[in-house]
Amino acid sequence: MQDWDYLAASCMELTLELNNQKYPPANQLKKIWNENKDALVALPLTAALGGIRGNVTSSFDGLPVPATITVDGSSWGTYADSYFGFYARPIKPGTYTVRASYPGFRAAAAQVVVPDDLSGVVQNLVLQRVR
Repeated sequence: MQDWDYLAASCMELTLELNNQKYPPANQLKKIWNENKDALVALPLTAALGGIRGNVTSSFDGLPVPATITVDGSSWGTYADSYFGFYARPIKPGTYTVRASYPGFRAAAAQVVVPDDLSGVVQNLVLQRVR
């Protein structure tokens, strides 16, 4: 895992080494792919969908809010995007309180249970404008 990307930019980037040789012969690539493809496809899906995910919207007009997303007990946060308000927070199974905040809105929080089967949980959050 690339620490700077993960901690500073909230971006998960991985380097996977699938063979003892840095540059395996071309005739071995199909075999290496077939041995690893299930895990290589499952990994990003589990990382993106296996924790807490959802959308953050405004109660005023239903538009997306690019909120800061935090989980109680963790110093690492992430952000909802400005296009859909979508966020995804990889986290191991357990019970958590997820929070969304953005300037000009009251923060919202919800308790969620991330299941052991790695399917994740969807928790949409609605922020109310401060008048």
